[in-house]
Amino acid sequence: MDADEFIEELNDALARSLDDDAYDVTVNDDDGTIELATDEWTLVIESWPAGIAYLALDDEPDASDPDELRTEIARLIGPAAGPLAAVNGSADGQLVAALTRTRDPLSNALARVLSNG
Repeated sequence: MDADEFIEELNDALARSLDDDAYDVTVNDDDGTIELATDEWTLVIESWPAGIAYLALDDEPDASDPDELRTEIARLIGPAAGPLAAVNGSADGQLVAALTRTRDPLSNALARVLSNG
């Protein structure tokens, strides 16, 4: 799945689950970075599909235990988790792979959320 197909599928999946004003998907014309932004968090995807992806939160959870962090990320991402997991499945797991490549605990927790549905 190339970047254009990924963005189209991401927009379609999110539109089925979230209000139009709940999120914004943008692409940086200079470097192709994809950003999915909400009021509370942003998912940044660089160099799709072989690059990295990372999660940025407005208020980071205090949890350090991986299971607690996964639970907290699932709560924060809320209704976007299902669409993101569906897009990951359509992209043969490339979103989870990009999140895992960062080695960032928040991004890795999101990868586990998306892997578990």
